[in-house]
Amino acid sequence: MFKGINKHHLLLHFIVFIWGFSPILGRFITCSTMQLVWFRILITLFLITGYIIVSKQNIRVSPMNLIKLGLIGIIIAIHWLCFYGAIKVSNVSVTMAAFSTGTLFTAITEPLILKRKIIWYEIIIGLIIIGAILMIFSVENLYWQGIILGVLAALTSSVFSVFNAIMIKDVSSTMISYVELWFGLIGLSIYLAFTGSFNASFFQLDSQSIIGLLLLAGICTAFPFIASV
Repeated sequence: MFKGINKHHLLLHFIVFIWGFSPILGRFITCSTMQLVWFRILITLFLITGYIIVSKQNIRVSPMNLIKLGLIGIIIAIHWLCFYGAIKVSNVSVTMAAFSTGTLFTAITEPLILKRKIIWYEIIIGLIIIGAILMIFSVENLYWQGIILGVLAALTSSVFSVFNAIMIKDVSSTMISYVELWFGLIGLSIYLAFTGSFNASFFQLDSQSIIGLLLLAGICTAFPFIASV
């Protein structure tokens, strides 16, 4: 019955199970999307830093790889902003339905970037999902912002996942996650500084948001993000 299943398959299913709580926590956390993403990255970086220190990992990355990881990190920050922004303006169900379009985006981006053959059944499944999204859009046009942000979250997710598949050949998964998140935090901080959003109220979180962010960063981000890469 379990022939062909190895530890990597089991790990993948476990990661997907953990990530299933991510949108629920995104709804549970009451702070703004910007606050959610910024604090999520900050707490996750703190946890990964502790892991790197304890495991005594080599943190050296070549300048060229640093630039590449930096750009991917910005894409990841945009992805999280779109994903949790979709949840905030709509709901979890609409967001996850829109996010399922990632099947089509991955079926297109992987062959283009990784130079592999197109798997046509993935394209067909993706088109079916797009058709279902259009049906939802025609009925639930109240949530059009959530649908658009959810689709953008799916697109950015497929892009950074494919690029990470390339980077893993030269850089460890821990350092990929660590560098990308640092650049995501820096990029988001620069944006917040220029828009005047870094003020006293930005750092004021209620107890519900603090608990949700600790769970989101500690359980749904640090470990699964490294393992998934």
